[in-house]
Amino acid sequence: MSTDPENPKTSTNLAEALAPALLRLVRQFRAGIHTAGLSPAQTMLLKRLQERPGIGVSELAEAERIRRPTISALLKQLEWDGLIERMPRDAPDRRRVGFRITPLGNAQVDIVRQQWTDWLASRLDELPPAGRDALAAALPHLRAMSAYPDPSL
Repeated sequence: MSTDPENPKTSTNLAEALAPALLRLVRQFRAGIHTAGLSPAQTMLLKRLQERPGIGVSELAEAERIRRPTISALLKQLEWDGLIERMPRDAPDRRRVGFRITPLGNAQVDIVRQQWTDWLASRLDELPPAGRDALAAALPHLRAMSAYPDPSL
């Protein structure tokens, strides 16, 4: 039994209709990041360091649900590229190293953000006003959905 993709009747139907569009948007977003010379993971780490200067490897790994060795490798590359720097060691725990984003890293994040915003704005401009209004009305719900971690992860 097929359902009308424009009028899903259940949460499952809505999820099935919404997932392909969301995946395409994510792929297009990731392609835009690559044009700025950053991987999606690098961009995510730079944004996290903007939000939480001084965060360490373990905290980053936990927050992003990425293995510590993977985070370490990403941080080393970002440091090598001059996008982040190590902070002075914390007195209570001399083993812990925190990181912060550099001005160059901030500039790269700004480039990615501007490219993504420009691309998304151009796509929104293609919609009729009712389509933009519907997306604006959905924003609080999308924010609420993204605010809760997935318990299955």
